[in-house]
Order: sequence, then structure tokens, then C-alpha cells
Amino acid sequence: MTSSEADVLISDLSTGKAGIHGRISAYLLVFKEPLKTCAQKQSLITDYFPFLNRALTLLRRKLGHPSKLNEKFAAEWFAVYRLCVDCIAVISRILTKPLLLLDEGFKILRCFARWRRWEDGEREGLAILKGIKEMQRLPVSDVTSNLYLPDLDADADDAGEATLLAKTVPLLFVCAAKNKKPKHPDQYHRLYHIATEFHTWTSVLDKDPRQLVLEEQASYLATCTIFLVGKVDQFDSKFDLASKFCDLIITTSVQGSPHLTKLCDSLYQIGVRMFSNKEFKQASDTLKLYCQATWLIIEGKLKEAETRLSNYYSLELFGKWCEASTLLLQVLSQSEGTHAVQGVIKDWAEKWAAEHFSNRLPGPISLVEQWVEIQVKLVKGHENGDDVGTLLGNLFLSSSKVSRKKILQQELLFYVQMQNDNPNFCKRMQMMIKDLLEKDGFGTLIDWLEESSCLRLCGVRGPKYCTQCLSQALEVASGHQLAVAYCLRSLCTEEYEPNSEKVFQDIQSALAVWSSIPTSDGSMVPENIMKILYSVIDLLSLKGRVDFHCTIYKVMIKIYTQRGVSLNNLLAKLWESRRISHALCPSPVQEAFMSLSVVFGEKLKLTEFWIECFSKSQPLVVGFHNNFSSSQSNITVHNVEEVTSALISSVSESGSYLAGYMYYDLCEKLVSNGRSVEALPYAMEAHRLRVELFKQKFPWSFEGRSEGNHVLVCRSVASELWSFDTNSCDLDICYISPWNALQCYLESILQVGVIHEILGNGAEAEYFLDRGKSLSCSHSLTLFNIVFSSFLGELYHKKQRWASAKKELQSSRELLKDGIIDGFCSKCKVIVEVTVTHNLADLYQSPISEIESASAEKLSTDLYKETLAKLHTSEWKKSIACLEEQDGTILVKDGNSQLEGSIECNSPNTLCTKELSWDLDLQNCVVSFGGDVPCICKTMGCWHCLTGKVTKSGLVTDAIKLKWELVHRRLSLKLLTGLGKCLENDGQIHEACEIIFQSISVLVGPNPFCRASKSTFLPDTMGKEISAQRKHINLYHLMGREIPGDMLNVERAVILYNLCWLSLKDRKKDTRNNPHVLIDIPISKLVSWLMLSFVLCREVPALFQKVSRLLAAIFSLSTSSVLEAPLSTSCKDLCGRHWVCFFHQASLGIQFNYLFSMKEVQQGADTKGSHMASGAQSLPRLAPESILNLKDFVKEFFEGLPGTTVICLSLLGCPYTSMFQELLSCSSAPAWIMVSRLNLKNLPIHILLPVHSVPGGDSDGVTISGENDGGQWCCPWGSTVVDDVAPNFRMLLEENFNLAKYELALSPAEKKDHIYNVWEARRRIDDRLCTLLKNLEDSWFGSTLKYVLLGEVSNCKDLDTLCENLVRKLKSQFTDIDSSLLKVIVLGVSKYGFKGGTEQVMLEFCLKKGSFFSDVHFKDDHCADELRGFASKLHEAVKKVKGFNRIIKPIILVPDFDVQMLPWENLPVLKNQEVYRMPSVWSILAAYRNERKINPLDAYYLLNPDGSLNCKPDFDKLFRDNKLKGKVGHAPPTEKLAAALESRDLFIYIGHGDGSLYIPNDRIERLQNCAGAFLMGCSSASLKLDGCYVPRGPPLSYLLAGSPVILGNLWEVTGLDIDKFTHAMLVSWFKDRSYRKDCDQKLMIGTCMSRARDKCSHFPCLVGASPVCYGVPTELKGTMEVATPSTELSPTTCLGK
Repeated sequence: MTSSEADVLISDLSTGKAGIHGRISAYLLVFKEPLKTCAQKQSLITDYFPFLNRALTLLRRKLGHPSKLNEKFAAEWFAVYRLCVDCIAVISRILTKPLLLLDEGFKILRCFARWRRWEDGEREGLAILKGIKEMQRLPVSDVTSNLYLPDLDADADDAGEATLLAKTVPLLFVCAAKNKKPKHPDQYHRLYHIATEFHTWTSVLDKDPRQLVLEEQASYLATCTIFLVGKVDQFDSKFDLASKFCDLIITTSVQGSPHLTKLCDSLYQIGVRMFSNKEFKQASDTLKLYCQATWLIIEGKLKEAETRLSNYYSLELFGKWCEASTLLLQVLSQSEGTHAVQGVIKDWAEKWAAEHFSNRLPGPISLVEQWVEIQVKLVKGHENGDDVGTLLGNLFLSSSKVSRKKILQQELLFYVQMQNDNPNFCKRMQMMIKDLLEKDGFGTLIDWLEESSCLRLCGVRGPKYCTQCLSQALEVASGHQLAVAYCLRSLCTEEYEPNSEKVFQDIQSALAVWSSIPTSDGSMVPENIMKILYSVIDLLSLKGRVDFHCTIYKVMIKIYTQRGVSLNNLLAKLWESRRISHALCPSPVQEAFMSLSVVFGEKLKLTEFWIECFSKSQPLVVGFHNNFSSSQSNITVHNVEEVTSALISSVSESGSYLAGYMYYDLCEKLVSNGRSVEALPYAMEAHRLRVELFKQKFPWSFEGRSEGNHVLVCRSVASELWSFDTNSCDLDICYISPWNALQCYLESILQVGVIHEILGNGAEAEYFLDRGKSLSCSHSLTLFNIVFSSFLGELYHKKQRWASAKKELQSSRELLKDGIIDGFCSKCKVIVEVTVTHNLADLYQSPISEIESASAEKLSTDLYKETLAKLHTSEWKKSIACLEEQDGTILVKDGNSQLEGSIECNSPNTLCTKELSWDLDLQNCVVSFGGDVPCICKTMGCWHCLTGKVTKSGLVTDAIKLKWELVHRRLSLKLLTGLGKCLENDGQIHEACEIIFQSISVLVGPNPFCRASKSTFLPDTMGKEISAQRKHINLYHLMGREIPGDMLNVERAVILYNLCWLSLKDRKKDTRNNPHVLIDIPISKLVSWLMLSFVLCREVPALFQKVSRLLAAIFSLSTSSVLEAPLSTSCKDLCGRHWVCFFHQASLGIQFNYLFSMKEVQQGADTKGSHMASGAQSLPRLAPESILNLKDFVKEFFEGLPGTTVICLSLLGCPYTSMFQELLSCSSAPAWIMVSRLNLKNLPIHILLPVHSVPGGDSDGVTISGENDGGQWCCPWGSTVVDDVAPNFRMLLEENFNLAKYELALSPAEKKDHIYNVWEARRRIDDRLCTLLKNLEDSWFGSTLKYVLLGEVSNCKDLDTLCENLVRKLKSQFTDIDSSLLKVIVLGVSKYGFKGGTEQVMLEFCLKKGSFFSDVHFKDDHCADELRGFASKLHEAVKKVKGFNRIIKPIILVPDFDVQMLPWENLPVLKNQEVYRMPSVWSILAAYRNERKINPLDAYYLLNPDGSLNCKPDFDKLFRDNKLKGKVGHAPPTEKLAAALESRDLFIYIGHGDGSLYIPNDRIERLQNCAGAFLMGCSSASLKLDGCYVPRGPPLSYLLAGSPVILGNLWEVTGLDIDKFTHAMLVSWFKDRSYRKDCDQKLMIGTCMSRARDKCSHFPCLVGASPVCYGVPTELKGTMEVATPSTELSPTTCLGK
């Protein structure tokens, strides 16, 4: 038969023609004939193997999707599949390659599984195992020890067999488990033997695949076991075999796996059902099996645990084991009698009573209760029960006394409760138990019967039942026992009714009882009294209630005094466990504790006393200094790291707890200092330590990102505090209660979330804050709930999610109004109220529809003023540190006191001089303001003097008040900033300036409450302006100093920015009626302050971007002489253009830079899970650490630029437009475009141009009728300045989206009728987009300046020489000719010609009004002759350039996130330019550290994973011809894709969307390294803006993972054009690069994009402009002599969304 006949069979097979099996069977009859010669065998392989391969591939594809195939075709296709596999068996024997057959067997086994043909699958799996076993050729003398699998040869390479077994055995168990037909016992034995034999083979596999395979096998073994026990008829070895299954499952599984829980639960349910059906024998066997399996799990888990009750999973399982054992006792007592019951009890006694178990598990209450019930029932019917009844405790004679004590006490309890059933017998048993307890030396303890009946396993019976029992105990208890009972009841009430006032009432009652007991009272103190007090104070601290703290401290002091223990130890223990403050309190010591100086003495106020108490523990000393340290502290980050490292290595609960607090405190200090990037690793490490602690106290049932919704206490706090096996009270232990652990966990969640928010990672911040809020709500923690909601409201506000922000903030405010926090710490209550109100005031200035603009401004202003007034309460004034010298001691005076000027400035970082001028920074900006002005420190002191004085005082009280003062100033500055912004927006500039002055007073003044502050710092009235100006210079001088370690660095940066902005904004206004000193500040001074702000806020991205952008604008305007020169510098290496371009690039992508930096840090974390690695040390720095290093930093930046030209683009909208309009006295424009061109070998170029709304792209009224059920288009950028200057662009993309959705919804029949209209509508959209892009280029850049966007040329020495000569010729007419700009324009004009005439080119170059770029000035008036002379010389130069042999090099665009959605690459001037994109220049520098080469043949592809595209055959053939690895028609597991991305050079995705459905972006970001990505789906390169936070999208995720290049689409693409583009790109990568052999240029990954765009002949803009390339120029490497297809693409192919 000819090959065409085989093709016909394949075609008919693909369409499912009837009778195909018979035809193929006839075609393959030759395989049934005997093969005698080698030629016959070779002919068989040559003629039929290709057909078999094609048929099997087709069948696997068809049978791989049961949902898309008619059932009636399946049987015939499986028959054909089996026929082809049989033929492959013949070929495999000829080739002696048995794995060929076995591999095909596995593939058909997988198809059977997909079709749920379990019996066929089981049969096929056994055949595969038999084939593998037969492959093992053993000598005759050898005997295999395995029955079903070959023996593992330690010396042989068995990887191939192991891999096949790893795929086959789990599928075999799937089929066996799913096959519900009755099995013979031998079949179950066979499964057991296969599982045990396979366990040995898994040792060949790697660790992760091995565990995955074993888990999968265990899961289906569990299913088989359940079926065996519950469904299979009884046979002799049934339960023995089930027991073996359980052993095997447990030994091969991870503790806590879901299938283990499923197995145990199912066995228990089966046992209960059998008991209900009175099948006692089978019920007892099943329950024994359940108990056996459960105990094995408990035993394994407890062997792993380090401390008692450290794992919730094992405790919960132990409770279930007790319930099942209780039921088993009932079954045995009814079916087999007392002897059987005692046998089970003895067996249980040996297990539980072991020393390493009994002291870590609670007593089995339910078992003891059941035993007592059995004994009481046994006595009934006997007239004299004296000889009847057995003490359970007597069965524990061989156990330890502690274990026996537990059982006897519990047994005594139940005999008391059952006394009404048989009084005589129960009393006799009680006496026997008491005698045994006394004999063992335990006595009767105390009257513990009443108490223990209350504490009856709170975790099993529930806290509500425990509360009822405790209420009964309160009626008879007294003294300490009464107080303990009150405390225990309050803790139990908290567990089931957390909002109840009864919690606090019981605590109050307990404290009243303890307070009434005199210290000399000799009554016995309960053993756990300190733990109880610790738990109570932890609960109160968690809830923010501090009104009971002082009384609790006094009770603790009384207990320590009674026991003769030094109070110094109590202070150390309270500090170690942080129980002298409360949750979220800024101060580590609350005022209630400091009031105990009457007990400790006045020494409690001295720092030396505290250090003496901590002298035995270095961590406590370091932690204390770190907490109270100021900027002058000697405690460094290194000191803290040394101490915490030792604590963590001790592997103790208390060590980890203390280390977590030290990291937490260090992080707070770093954030306060503006070092958020440095702080985040410490915050993450504190969070990690606290998560581990939290796991020990609470169940850990969280999965993925759903953490924190329902968290319950791991074990009842009451039962943990008072249990029968409690050791004696140890006052030296550091007890961590569940409430303490919860508080630490929530505080760390908040800290990490806030730092992520500061660094611009909005998504991560939202995750942490939302998790914290959910957890707070579930435990009714009002304080945390308000705080988390407030921060979430602020976050949503910045994300421009106004409704969500309003909801969160209003819910917080309602809680505050309800008075729920009345018992809170007064200062913390004010902090919470101020924060919520401030966030609401900020929100009201946003575009919330229901509030009018004018009303919103007034409402915001009123809220700010109201909140500022609240901060000036007497409560706060008590902590305001107006200090004065008195007898060498610093005293805190009332805030209204006036200082007399006696304080000298001793801060080494504060300038104190009588001769002041405006020079602050760079040491070369000298502009004298004049006058002798006394230093402000000489008259009033300053904030930094204050901190120094407090440090020298040695008083803890002053340090605490300084903490509160810092908080107060920070809150005041936030409110003043918001108020100033509000007044500025309302046009009240003079009032806004006054707010600036007040902010400076708060920042640097000694006391913002002093009335002298305002009169000193604000301008004087008429006649005193000079004096006021001089005072302001003093104030500004303090403000403009860089002070290392300042806790208000970020606030200083904010004020400096606001001050400079106001000064510039109103610089040219007529201020005669409202004069203010800000207008008179020289530009050089403003720039120096902004530079200081730039350094101070380098780790606060949102502010850093604002400062950088304003600096770039100032330097840009100064180069055009609109403003005076900002710097008078002697540095020859840097000019104004350098500063403009440096600050411009610094303003772009700053949030992404920090995200990338933190990713590097996390990748450098050590294997123990610590976050304390410095993985980002090799990364380029984002900014210098000191302003003194700024000049060198900028020089290093330009020296480190790559050879590739970098083009930075951004649009400056409102409020810059109004500022430029005022400064330049020009007409208004909706925005200004700023362009910076950076290159290592040339001077930078910058352009600042006004841009107007771009015409073109207007709708032509073409619509498509019909419904669109695909959903509304969601604009990925929300709202940006692009909507003002190119409003039609959004409309075009929305129309394109709706059109694509409409086309996708059409049926095949409808598509035939409407396809012309669809294509015509799409063509019109394409025309409008092309027009828009052309108009954008012409309107914004004109005919000349657009050439700034072009790349450099290779071999440009001749061009350089020509430009230098041209510059020399032009010196006679012009000054300051920019050779770099001139060269770019000459090159551009030579390529594209003169458009509009030479004169127009020169007019645009030199005279365009309102345009600012590198200077070109006429020496004289602009005359026509000079202009024509310039044009003539330029024309001559252009002619010479046209003769040069040149190649334009690539460029890297860095568009601001606000403009990245525009297809800049498709501007006419860039259409033939090789263009890449990156989010920032910093990310370019980071990318150039790594190797930038990709071998396209080392690629993994994912083609049409959902099977809905028709383009698959063309690309599939292309991939197969070039021997690429990948998947077609379905997606592999996420982890397999992740592994491919890490191990391959290139990832090719062709399908819907960006592929995140198959590997999420967050999973990509966690990769250690990543391949280049070619993502040909809709919007695969689109970025979703997230307010002021870092955007989200596939390109950024791949860049974060280390991918050198990512190609994708900006919007939806459909039709043949995108297929052609994709095909052209792939072919260009796979073929020989012969067209570049004539030059030195290397073939790059993006080289062919412009040629590939030309393939988009139908829609050159709508489709051709969508693909963009993120990354840096990346070389194609490897052998390129590979096959390329010659077939054309099918017209039906489509790359859909």
C-alpha cells in the first residue's frame, strides 16, 4: 500500500469514519506474518513505523479529551489503539527496545484512566509491570525476591525503569481504587506487594518527585483500604491485610496529609455504622484498625515535637482516638465481655503511659469515664459488690507515678459523678483511690474535687460547659482558689463569647479577691498562679485594656514577696515577655507600671537599675538599649544580629520569642529612620519566628493566600493552665500564652504589611493587612480591627479604590464612636482616632462622587483642624518635653512654659553658628543672605538637643516621654501636611505657607506646644519682615541639615519637598498683598534642600518619585535660562544636562526597583528559612546614603551606563502644567513630555516639550449589531495623563476588545454571515490607530526632535568627525551648540529626509517657543541670513552622512508607568528600529549583570493548552521539526512549568491570555532564575496599574524572576496577522543568521520584530503595534542550522485572547 493510502487512513481516523478499525487491521496484517529475514524486518519498520507513530499520536490526542469525543467512537478507537500497540510490540522486539512498547503501554493506560475505564487500566498496568520485570535478565542461579517488580540492582543504571514505574504504579493504583467491582482477596494481596516492592524503587528518584509519587500512591491505597474494610465480604486475612495497608500508608506519607485524615475518618465512620447495625465483630475489628492507625500517626508526630502540646494536629487526633477507644470499649463490653475490655485497656496503657507520651498528652478523659460506667454496670445484678470492680489505676502499676496519678484522679472524678447510680460501690471505689494516692505520696492535694470537676477537659466538652462547672466551683471556693476560678472562667468565657463584658467582670472580681489577701497570709498558693496572671494580662493587652494592669502587677509583686524572690527578677521576666506594655503601644513601658515606684522605689526611674536587673541576660540588655536608643545610641544593627543569632540557635521557645521581639523593635527603629528596605528583611524574620510560635499555639489550617479567616485556640487556655499533671510553679520560666503569641503574630503582620506599603508593593501589603483584619475580626479584637481597617482604607485610597477605602475607614470610625475602646490606653486611643480621621480627611479630597469638590475641601480642612486640636490635649501635654537645666537633672515642664534660653546645643550633628547663610549642601553653592543672626539653639534649643539631653539624663521616665513625643510629632506632621495640601488646593497660599512654618517648628523645635514657637518661627507683622526672614533662615538652617540616625528623616523630606514646591509654584505671582518668605528663597537653596530630600526619602518610593521629578523639572528649566542656575559647581564632569537626566530616570519605575531589590534579598536567604541574607549586595544602588556623596554617585551612574542607548519618557500633567504656565508665561497645555537620552559614550540629551491633545482616532460610527456576553472591558491603567493628551486611544482599545468578544461569541454559521463586517470594522479601527500614532509623533516631537528617539550608529567615527567640524563652523553664529543633539538630528534627517524644508527644521531646533532642550543660542538677533547659513551647513552634512555605511543600534525605552500603555515602538520614526522596554534604568543596570544569551533550540513550548485555537498544526510541526520540548492541547502541572522556566533558555506560549492560568505570576516571581518568554496571547504584555503602587503584569513578573527578555502583546489580538507575526519571529530565531554575516552585529532576540510586524498586512497597527519586547538586547546563541517549514499558514488559524 502506498504512503497516500496511509494518509487516507490517518485522515479517516481523525474524522472518526465508521469501520476504520477493520481497514487499519487489514492494512497491518503484515505484522501477523512470520518475519524470516533481516530485510523483511527492516522493511516492516521503514514502511509501517511512521504510520503507527502518526496514528498513535492522533489517537492519544483524541482520547486525551473525553469531553470532546462521542462515546460511540471511543470503543473503536481504543481497539485501533490496542492494534497499533500490538504492532509496536513486534517492532520493539525487532529493535530489542522493550521500553518503546512499555512507554506506549503507559500512554494507553493514561487514556484508559481519563475515560474511567478502570478495569482496562488495571489490566494494562499489570501488563506493563510484567513487561518491566521480564526485562530483568538474571542468571539461572539467581532468584528474584520480588513477585511483581524487578529487583533493584544497586550497580546498574535503573533510572529509565524507575521513571516508567513512577508513572505507571500510581496510575495502576488509581484504576484499582476507582474500580468498584468486587475483587478477589488475592487482588488486594497483589496490590500490597506491588506497593511494598515499589517503595524500594523510589529511592532511585529525586527527593521531591519521590515524595510526590509516594503521596499519590498512599492516597489511592487509602481508598482501597476503605473499600476493603467497608464493602468487601469477610475473609480470614481481611483486617490483617487492611492493617498492613495502614502501616504502609503511614510510613510513606507526610504527617497531616489529607488522605491520612480521610482514611482515619472513614474507618471510624465504618466502625460506627457497623456498631449501629449490631455487627459487633466487624465493628470491633474496624475500630481496632482505626485506633492502631491513629496511634501510629500520633506517635510519629510526638516524636517530632519538642515540647508538650506543641502540635494541634496530634492533639486533635488524640481526642478522636479517645472517642474511638471509648466506642470500642462499648462494643467489647457488649460482645466479648470484661476480659476483652481489660485486654484493650492494658494495650492502651502500655502506649499512653510511656514516659515520653504521658507527660505530653492530656489524660484520656472519655476512656476513663467509659471504664467507670462499665464497672458500675457490672456491679448491678450483684447483691454484694464487694468482690466486683477493678480500679483502672491498678492496671498502671508498671507505669510512672505521674501517669498513674493522672488516671487515678480522673477515675476518682467519675466515681464522684456516678455516685447516684450506685452510692455504696462508688464510695468504696473513691476510698480505694484516695488510699492509693496517699500511698503514692500525692495525698488529697487540696479540695481539688470541686476544682477538677470544673476543669473537665475544656477542649473536649467545650469552654461553655467548663464555664458552667466553674460557676458551681465559685460557690464553695475561697481565697486563692476563688480568684483562680474567676480567672479561669474569664478565660473560658473569652473562648466562646469574646465580646462579653463578663470577661472583664470576672477579672475584676479575681483581682479584688487577691488584693484582699494579706501578704502575710499563709494559705497555699496555687501552682499555676503566675501562668494564670500572665494569661490574663496577655489577654487584656491584646484587647488594649490597661485599666487592670496596675492591680495585676501588685498581685505579682505580692506573690514574689511571699516566695522570697527578688523583685528584680520580676522586672526582668516582665521585660523579657514584654508584659509591661500592651498591643500596638509605641512605648515599651506603660505609665501604669512606672507608677509602681512606690514599691520598687525611685530607682525604678533610673536606667542603671533596669540594666542591673537584666545583667544576667545580654539579650535583655541589648534589647533594652535598642528600644530606648536615640540617634546617638551605640547599639548597632550588628549588635542586635549577634544576640538574635545566638537566641535562635538555642532552639527554644523563649529564645525565638525574644529574638522575634528584638528584630521587631529593630525594624521599627529602621523604618522611623527612613531605612525601609533595610528594615523589611528584619520584619520578615520577626514574622517568620512569630509564625512558628503561632503554629504551636493555634491550629494551622491555612492554605495559600487564604490565611487568617478562622483561627481557634489550639487548646483551651484554662485547661492548659490547670491540668492534673502540672509541674510546680517556676518563677524563672518565660511562659508564652496563646494570647501573647497571637499579639506578636498580629503585630508582625501589621509591620510587614506597612513596610510593603511604604516600598510600593501594594499587592503584598494588601495581602498582609487583609489577613490581619480577618484574624482580628474572628477574635473580636477591636483595637487590631480598627488599626487594620484604617491602614487598608489608606491602601485602597492610594490604589484609587475609593468605595473600598471609604467602607474601611467609616467602619473604623463607627467602632470609635460606639465607645468600644473606652478602656484603652488614653494616648493609644488618641493615636487610633487621629489616624482614622486623618485618612478620612485625605480620602475626602479624592474624586468621591457623592461629595462636591468645594464641600470636600471644607470637610477635609475641618477634619484636619479638629484632629490637630485633639492632639493638643492635656493628656499629651504631660509628655511634651520642654526641658531645662536644674541641678544637673532634666525635668519635664508643663508645655505652656516659656524657655529662658539656658539650653546649649550639644548635638554634634546640629550646626550652631552665629554667621548663617543659605549654603547647606554640596559646599559650592555660595549665595550669602547676610546679617548676624543668633543660632536658634542658643535661644530655644532644638529637637536634637532634646534627644541628647534625655540620653544623658539616665532616666527611663524621660526616655518613655521622648518615645511619646516622637509619636506626637510624627502625627502632627502628617496632619499639618494634609492640611497644607488642602489649603493649597483651595488657593490659600499664604495659609499654606504658615502651615509649612508650623511643620518646621514641630520638626526641629524643642516643644511645638509652646506659644513661643509660633511667634518665633512665623513672620512678624508689618515693619518686622527682615527680622522674620532672619529667624526663618535659622529655622531653615536646622531644617536643611543632614542628621544621621534622625528618627524624623522621612518627615523632614516631606516638609522640604512641600516647601520647595510652594516656593516654585508661586514664584512669579504678585504677592504684595500676601508676602511670604518662601518666594525669596534662591533656586540654589531650593535645589540643595530637594537634594537632601532626595537622599532622605530614598527608601520611600512615592515621595522619592515626586522629589526626583521636581528636581528634573527645575534643572530642565534652568538650562533654558527660565530659572537661575541651581548649582554653582566647579565640577567639570557634570553639567545641567547630567542632573536633569539623572533625576528624570530616578523618577521612573522606582517601585519596581525596590520590588526587584527585595526579591534579590529573599533569594539570598539561607536554607533555614531565614530572611536575613544580603542577596542584593551586588545590585546597583538606588541612591547615595548621604548628600555628601551625591555628586560622586551621579558620576558613577553615568560611568556605569550600558553601551545601548536608553530613552526615558514621561508625561507631566497637572499640577506641573499650571506651574510651567506661571513660570514660563506661556499658554496652557494639558501636559508636558520629558525625554532623556542616556548613552555611555555621549553626553546626555534632555527635552521638555508642551504636548496637546492628539487628533485622530475619532469613531467613524461603524458598529456591529448583536449582544456581547464577554463582559465589559476593564481599562488596565484606570486613569492617567494619557487620557488627557490621547483620549481616543482608550476608546480604540475598548472597541477592539468588544469586537474580539463579539467575534468569539459567533457560531460557525453566524461567522460566515458576519465575518466581512467584523473585518471591515477592525480595519477601520486599525486606520484610526495608525492616524493617531502618526499625529502623536508629529504633534509632540515635530519633524526634528523625534530623531532623539533613534539609536546610536555603529562605526560612527566619521559621523563624530563630521559633527565636530560642523560645530566649529557654527560657532560664529551660535553658542553652546550641543554636538550630541546635533549628531542625532543629522543622522535622523539623513535617514528620513527634510520634512517641511530646511528652514522649518532649524526653526524647530532653535526657536520653538516653550520647548526646552540642550541649549542653542544666537549671539545676535535671529536673522534669516544666519538661519539660512545654519541650514546650508546642516544640509551639506546630511549629504555626507547618507554615504556612510551605518547600522543603527538598538534602544531601550523606559516609559513611565503612566504612559507605558502607548505603543511607542510603532511610532513611524521607530518602526524599523530595534526597540526594547524596561521599567527603569536601574533595572537595566541590574539586567546587564547577567549573561544575556538565549539558545532558541533550548526552548519549552506550551501550545494551545485549552485546545480552542486552530493554529496548532502549523506551530506544532515547526516545534517538532526543530526538536523542541513542550505540550500541545493541554498544560502540564504548574511545578513542571516552573521547572521548565528555570532550566530552559526560552519559554514559548501560544494561547489565550498571558499563560497565568497555568503558571500564576506570583509563582513566576518566586523562581530562582527564568528563561526568556515569548507570550503570544492577548494582553500578555499589558501592565495593570495599581494607583501609586508598582503595577502588575506578566512582563514585570518575568523580569523579577530574572528573565532577560519578554515578548508579548499590549492588547487583544486576533486574526491571521498575529499568527504570521509569531511564525515570522520563530522562523527568524530557528534559521541561519546569514543576513548578518556581512557585519559585526550579533543577532538579537528582538532584531526581527520590525520585519515580523511587516507580516501584519491586514492590520499593521491594530495587530502589528501590539507586540512589544521587554528586557535588554539579548543575543541568540547555539547552532542555528535547523529545519523550517515550507507550508503557508492556514487562513483559519487564529491567536485569540
